[in-house]
Amino acid sequence: MSSPPVRDFVPLAPGEWIHNPGYLKLDLMLKGVRIGAAALAASEALGDLVSDFGSMGDLDIVLPEGTRVSVPFAKDFAHRSPYLLTKEDGRFQIRHGDERVQVEWDPPSEFYRASTSSGVPLSRIGVIHGQYLALAPNRACSFIGQRTECKFCSAVLTQKEDPRERSVDDVLETIEFALRAQGNLSMVYLAMGYTDAEDHGIATLEPYIRAIKRHFDLLVSVDVLPPETDDWIDRTYAMGVDALSYNLEVWDPTRFEEYCPGLHENVGRDRFLQALTYAVGIFPAGAVACHLIVGLDRPLSTVDGIDWLTQNGIVPVLPLFRPFKGIDLRDQLEEIPATEEVAAVYGYLYQALKDRRIPMTWVRDLSVVTTPLEGRHFVGEEAKLQVFLQSFFNSKLGRRTAVGLAEMRRALRVREVDG
Repeated sequence: MSSPPVRDFVPLAPGEWIHNPGYLKLDLMLKGVRIGAAALAASEALGDLVSDFGSMGDLDIVLPEGTRVSVPFAKDFAHRSPYLLTKEDGRFQIRHGDERVQVEWDPPSEFYRASTSSGVPLSRIGVIHGQYLALAPNRACSFIGQRTECKFCSAVLTQKEDPRERSVDDVLETIEFALRAQGNLSMVYLAMGYTDAEDHGIATLEPYIRAIKRHFDLLVSVDVLPPETDDWIDRTYAMGVDALSYNLEVWDPTRFEEYCPGLHENVGRDRFLQALTYAVGIFPAGAVACHLIVGLDRPLSTVDGIDWLTQNGIVPVLPLFRPFKGIDLRDQLEEIPATEEVAAVYGYLYQALKDRRIPMTWVRDLSVVTTPLEGRHFVGEEAKLQVFLQSFFNSKLGRRTAVGLAEMRRALRVREVDG
């Protein structure tokens, strides 16, 4: 399998990965972790919970340099992992053979044991990952249970059990509790499946978005499907959305049709690209993103996607296909890429965004995906300015500044459009 052409790529031997936060994060996400006695009780309690985001059964661990990773530990495969999470002298460590590195890990917060005043468990509405709160207020997706459902989607495992829509009050209570439990949230991330309407789902989220903006000083990001007309993109920004994802998932047209039949038939690849390009002209620089799942496509095809997206001002976000999450496609895939190949793709992503001067601060501190800025670990760069900006926007002052600037820009932009 060919690797992408990455300038200054830093290949490391597997025994050295534990000392590089980028390689360690990738390998942990791919191989999971074994749990020592100190973490076992808390991890088992977490494993009983269910979330629409397919990540409740993971451990959120902070690696060196503040690198957050969501590490799977399901018992059916974690015994094969070369990594062990243990506790020595009051501190958590990740061990790999004789090598070890100090990490930070906190047991699941009280958030996951609480419910709203209407009796809905918070864990059925959202999940906390670092400074992000991901919410699924409406579980509706017309593809679920049909031949059109995405072949890799983990939502099919949870949405059939409890398809109810959550009230605006339930969502606001969830955010308020998360702020008390976590204290440093900077962004609320709302996800919505496909609905057979002109807006393709964003209208369903509008009451939640407007209520969040009225009650909290938080940025709002949405993961929705491209609407049929561009005026809905203008409306999306006007209603209070700060960052936007239209996720093509797979760049190769043939594989897109194979893995995402509903999206192929009802939205279309061309509409994804048109809508993304239009949104770049509406939203702040770096705030429009598109997910391409690494492992469902050939690495060089994903690189082609990175090139097209970044040339058009769009930030590619590259989640890993982890076969133990959602639907297992291992018997249908030609090959699961190795850690080294995946590392090269992330290094290429970092360099493409840097070369085209696209801000990387909107997609930051995500434990469930290697962020564009974390790609610096694979090309031997420190990216001091970008790291400083990320640290600033993670601070209390930085979060307030980001929200204030976002609202000022929106007021000017919307007034300009209306005028």
